Amino acid sequence: DGRLGFLPRSDKETKRRHHPKSVILFDGQQAGYVLTASDTTTHPKESDFVQALTDTQLQITAENGAPGVKMTTLNGQQLSAQLKPGERYLTTHINGDQVTFEPWPVYSGKYLSLENGILRMNDGINGYQVDFSGDMPVYSDWTPEPPSASPSETP
Repeated sequence: DGRLGFLPRSDKETKRRHHPKSVILFDGQQAGYVLTASDTTTHPKESDFVQALTDTQLQITAENGAPGVKMTTLNGQQLSAQLKPGERYLTTHINGDQVTFEPWPVYSGKYLSLENGILRMNDGINGYQVDFSGDMPVYSDWTPEPPSASPSETP
């Protein structure tokens, strides 16, 4: 069975240190979800967003025994994803073009990144990294690249 939990928090609940536990149960051997986001300029009212989601039809597929989904996104793109046996990532297509996930970082930001098994953290001046790509994690100091100077700052 799949389980998905939501922990709604409000200021009042946080101050009281009350953390309600809401759990939704899904029957079946595999469970998943499609997360859809939209900005408020596209869907100003909550009811507009709910209607757009309702109009989006998710189709469950099973091609050659591999589970998958097909749908039209809120901005009209055709999305399909399939989990093939033994594969690490979903085989995903947007408008018929395959999406390649391998070169994408898990997370990439100014002060924290995780890519190719290397976690890097810094405060803008100093940092360290943990290399998880081998058999054992390797910890080391790491210095981030300084921001490049704009032409007006160059002497």
